[in-house]
Amino acid sequence: MAENNKDNSVALWKNQKKQKDTDPAYTGRGMVNGKEVRAVAWININKKNENSPDFNIKFNDPNDQNTNKNGVPF
Repeated sequence: MAENNKDNSVALWKNQKKQKDTDPAYTGRGMVNGKEVRAVAWININKKNENSPDFNIKFNDPNDQNTNKNGVPF
């Protein structure tokens, strides 16, 4: 039987608790380089040019006490 290797993958869900524009649009968890991470993503709706990214994603340690409820460290 093949191993279920989920390393270097993240699953995101729509942020049902989003209240402000600065809150991430998506939140989730995953595994990056063998470490569990929390992921938050924002949709870039105010693109200044066509080369701007569509999403901005940030990874944090899921046990970090210095992150707020949305996973943002500031």
